[in-house]
Amino acid sequence: MPESKKRKRKPSKQTKVMETEKDALYESCAGLDVHQETVVACVLFGPLDRRPKKVVETFSTTTSGLLELLDFLSEYNVTHAAMESTSVYWKPVWNILEDSFTLLLANARMIKNVPGRKTDVNDAEWIAKLLRNGLIESSFVPPQPIRDLRDMTRYRKKLIGNITAEKNRIHKLLQDANIKLTTYMTDIFGVSGRNLLQAIINGEKIEKMGVIMLAKEGVPYIAVLLIIVAFFYYIFPVLALIPFTLLLFVLFFFRNPSRKIIKNNRHILSPADGTIVEIKELKNHRFFEGRVVKVSIFLSVLNVHINRSPVSGNITHTEYRPGKYLPAFKSHASEINERNTVIIENEHVKVLVNQITGFIARRIVFYKKRGDFLNQGQRLGMIKFGSRTEIIMPASIKIKVREGQKVKAGITILGVLGDE
Repeated sequence: MPESKKRKRKPSKQTKVMETEKDALYESCAGLDVHQETVVACVLFGPLDRRPKKVVETFSTTTSGLLELLDFLSEYNVTHAAMESTSVYWKPVWNILEDSFTLLLANARMIKNVPGRKTDVNDAEWIAKLLRNGLIESSFVPPQPIRDLRDMTRYRKKLIGNITAEKNRIHKLLQDANIKLTTYMTDIFGVSGRNLLQAIINGEKIEKMGVIMLAKEGVPYIAVLLIIVAFFYYIFPVLALIPFTLLLFVLFFFRNPSRKIIKNNRHILSPADGTIVEIKELKNHRFFEGRVVKVSIFLSVLNVHINRSPVSGNITHTEYRPGKYLPAFKSHASEINERNTVIIENEHVKVLVNQITGFIARRIVFYKKRGDFLNQGQRLGMIKFGSRTEIIMPASIKIKVREGQKVKAGITILGVLGDE
């Protein structure tokens, strides 16, 4: 029987390193074994043709600890240092040391130690030996500005992914609720789409004119003016400028913007855009028991004339009263002019809203009826071409506005129920 061939034992990486000690490249270098809380540094230093001396120290990965590591390596005149690319733990170490030493970032798989007794000290010494003999191939680490830019772009990509996921979730939710917005618009997250979503959140009824952010009461005026503009443009184009200017004003006046309403049961929101012309405490009122506070808001022709509910609640009373058409900014206009009264109640508070006509404003529009429920900030009506809106509430409410202040319907907090 032929004698079995003996297999030649392959020299290990450890042996190969020791055999190449004579080929050492760096007189003083360091191997760093980086962990979450600590970093072990092994410095090998000495002449290239002799066995190097070894110093091992452990440092914290806090900023102060890494600065101590920097001083430690500088003390031994280290020129090169290497570490494993362990998770993200290597980054703080790299940031502290990169300006002082030539750093190498090694792939953990490429510098894997031989099997056996494995400790942090052994790992650091092993990396230092490989580095001293030039056996570490460094991974590419871009400069600090490029690293920062890369982190930002990666984070941006992640945010875009999260936004896309949330949009898909909203699409699914709308389909589950049988709200077919995507049937009528390609992008429900555009300006118009977001306005519609906000209206749904506010509990409002979506109508066609609400989609184009225009009060439906303005449609007859707009239609007539469009006909006049077309007629004059056909006869004499220059004359069309006058009705066209008036058309622009009507479009501006009947704008119906969507508002992001922040609902709060303790807040009394402004029912109208405009300027506060009067804050007055009354000893009594026929719809209230005890003292009340009246806040009067004047709406010029430049303000949005849509009225909104100051609180969430049920409409418990409505009352229309004909009257005169004095200028709305006069204090006694609320007692003499035509007006519509609405009382809204919930479990916390009762408020009264008066829609009052002015010298130019001759028509009050009220969208709701007694018994309807209104969400806070929901549209409840409008007054055409300049007017006055009043809100009356219990004197216990802490007023947060002052006379002369500009307010926005559904946005400005007029008062707070109780201490804030």
